[in-house]
This record gives sequence, C-alpha cells and structure tokens, in this order.
Amino acid sequence: MTSGGTHPKSNDIQAAGSGVLHWQCDQIQKSLDDQLTYVESEALNAIAWYWDKKKWKARLSRWIRLWALILTACAGLLPIVSYIARDANWVTASAATASGLWASALVGVAAALIGIDRAFGFSTGWARYVLAASEIRKRLEEFRMDWIALTAVSGSTPARTRSARWSRRQRTFASPSRASWRRKPRTG
Repeated sequence: MTSGGTHPKSNDIQAAGSGVLHWQCDQIQKSLDDQLTYVESEALNAIAWYWDKKKWKARLSRWIRLWALILTACAGLLPIVSYIARDANWVTASAATASGLWASALVGVAAALIGIDRAFGFSTGWARYVLAASEIRKRLEEFRMDWIALTAVSGSTPARTRSARWSRRQRTFASPSRASWRRKPRTG
C-alpha cells in the first residue's frame, strides 16, 4: 500500500479497497444504491481491463500466425520456383537441388512460431480475455435486470428481508465460483 492508503498500480485487476461499502440501517435505500453503484463500477472496470489487456496478445498472435502462414506458403512454393528457375537456366542445378533443404527450414521456422504461440498462450489468452469480458458483461446485464425486478417488487421503501435478497443477488453476481469464463477455450 502507498502512503495514501491506495494500492500501487498493477497489471492485475484491482478491486476497490476495504471500507468502500457501508450499510446504514436507517438509510436502507441509500445503502442499496451504493451497493448497486459499487457492483456496476467493479464489473465495468473488469470489462475494461480485459478489453485493454487482450490487445497485445491478439496483435502478437496475429503476427505469429501470419508469419507462420507466409513461411509455410514460401516453403511450398520454393521447390516449384527452383525447378522453373533451373529449367530457365537462372540458377545452377546444385542451387535448385538445395531448395528442398530451404523449404524444410522454412517449415521448421513456421512450426516453431506456432509452437511459441501455443506454449505462451497468445491465441488462447486473448480469446479467454474476450470470453471473460463478454461473460462479465452478460452477467452485469442480468444483474441489472434482477435489480430492477427486485426494486419493482419492493416498492418505494424496501423492507429488511428484500434488502437481504438484494445483497444475496450482489454476492451471486460477484461469486468467483461462477467464473466460467476462466476455462481455457478449445484449440483445433
């Protein structure tokens, strides 16, 4: 913690510090409104974090895949171009014969690039980030609809039992046990 009582900047998603939420028995509606604001703010911060952090993984993944595709295509075309060049007397027969070795080297580099992508999870990482942001967004919308429904049922002055139901819904929304977006997507 810094001297101001805030957490230092991190690359991870940061939750609001303790003491952000206060329950006031004499001001139930204000306490509930504060809970709603808190949950929405935390969800929107998480969504923004996922969209921001997926950018470099997506960019790197695309470049790796693009270069693997280019190298593989060149490896497939190199023996054909060498054969044509040899027949046209543009290269010597020994240079044309070596084209198979160069084609193998290009395929090897392309395979290494795909291996790097898989080993470090660039493609699957940014896909998980997109899934996580989408899942949080979906759950936030469900939460908002449930909140409106609970508000409509409670009338203008919520009773203690209904405010307890609201708090349970808030915990259900934020529960890490329902974090299905953390699963690794299948790769084909």
